[in-house]
Amino acid sequence: MIALTTQPQQPILPFPQKDIRYRAIGLVPGSFTVSNEDKSKGTFLLDNKYHLDAAIIPRSHSRLKNLEIKQNQNYNWLCYPRTNRDGDIVKLMLINAYPPDSNLELQNYFYIRGEVVKQDNGILIVKIVQTAKNYEFRVRIDGYMPKMIWSQFWDFKCYRDETQLFLEDAELIFKPKRYRKKSRSSTGTNLDIDS
Repeated sequence: MIALTTQPQQPILPFPQKDIRYRAIGLVPGSFTVSNEDKSKGTFLLDNKYHLDAAIIPRSHSRLKNLEIKQNQNYNWLCYPRTNRDGDIVKLMLINAYPPDSNLELQNYFYIRGEVVKQDNGILIVKIVQTAKNYEFRVRIDGYMPKMIWSQFWDFKCYRDETQLFLEDAELIFKPKRYRKKSRSSTGTNLDIDS
């Protein structure tokens, strides 16, 4: 068995190597109970009162299997969040586990980087794309931005309160070029780049 360590070889939350790279990752305390039917799935107990669906991502199976992890005992879990339309975290994809007294400065923080596809009355919907799997999902963040940022690529630092993510800080990563129509001429309608 491999003992849990408080000093991982790599950063807990590595920064994306490329600016235009999606991510949704965070660290939450809680316990994971394995399902009897499927050892890679189970229930995550959050704050001793919220029961969430949870699954171990395939590449982490062997790593977590070798750790001295006890069921129904709290650890800090590195995970990918999944939220519903109401903004509640309903599922966690588990990546790694750390002792409950380690990395406390990162506990309950999530880092969301992606395209803002909806902005309405203090709600941000961010699209996350997993290119390798040709799969995308959306994460809801509660928080106000001083201006419209729809269709832009942003990096959001969020904190978890109960089962929702709230905006703490944000950084613009990429603003796509907008296109506007030139006046129609005899040669037809042309498009011009408005940066």
